Amino acid sequence: AAVQTGLRPRAVFLVREMDFPLDQVRKLCLAHPRILKMSLDNNLRPKLIFFFILTLHMQPQEVLKLLLKYPQILDYNLENHIRPMTRFFLSLDLSAHEIARMLLKYPKLTTNALPKIKRVVGYLRYQLGLEAADVRRMLYQSPQVVGLTTTNLQGKVEYLESVCPSIRKLIVGAPTVLHLSLDNNLRPKIDFLKQYLGDEELSAVLESLPPLLGYSLQNRIKPRVEAIVAANVPVTAVTVAMPLAQAKFEGWLSRKAEKLARLAEENAKQIGVDDRPPKVELSQQEEMGDSNGSRIKHWTRERR
Repeated sequence: AAVQTGLRPRAVFLVREMDFPLDQVRKLCLAHPRILKMSLDNNLRPKLIFFFILTLHMQPQEVLKLLLKYPQILDYNLENHIRPMTRFFLSLDLSAHEIARMLLKYPKLTTNALPKIKRVVGYLRYQLGLEAADVRRMLYQSPQVVGLTTTNLQGKVEYLESVCPSIRKLIVGAPTVLHLSLDNNLRPKIDFLKQYLGDEELSAVLESLPPLLGYSLQNRIKPRVEAIVAANVPVTAVTVAMPLAQAKFEGWLSRKAEKLARLAEENAKQIGVDDRPPKVELSQQEEMGDSNGSRIKHWTRERR
């Protein structure tokens, strides 16, 4: 593009109209040089101003953040792809603000075709039986879920349901677990936890703390479970221990172990008291005896 007719007008638009810092505009142009060839009136203004700012109510700095994350979003057709996808999300009662947050979390949301997005939503809503509010929550918290194929999604759901029958509560509480690899992530974590927890305990733990499977096995789950076991604390306490920062976890574990040890000691003392032989009440005569502790002799007076 010529400097005066191509590069300059677009740079002026981005700096003055969009209020982007010049150094960030340079970074954006280096990441996606095609932006310097895009039409101002047919592409940049309709998308950046009329759609992102006026329709989704995004701030200019949020639009810049989105473009720096995924500048290729400008390559997608606004009227034939981006707007129809937005209308579908609005039909699910997601607000414009929520859709904007979804794009900021997952800028590649626009790489998914609308029919594919509808198939994933249909599976969650009708085949899995989630409430509409639960589907909205999943899409808002983890928009990446629409990038999964229904086959991939169904395989993970069936496996997790075999471990935790309350699968709906699990995936609604932590939809990001659906992004994890079944063989390289979910199975190793479940197999490790099964070494310490029975089936019912594991199900209850996952239901109580759905994000548990999102933690690193080697860096978080394994060392903390092993520390809990070494401290003679019930493994079900992972629901409390796992979200804590390391320093708080160490303090919590120390207090927990001390409390359990104290209770065990008190119980042992109580058992010792209860196991003592019953006290025998002696009569006044039986309590008498010589000072040397000689045995009392009983006699009967001869009657005449």
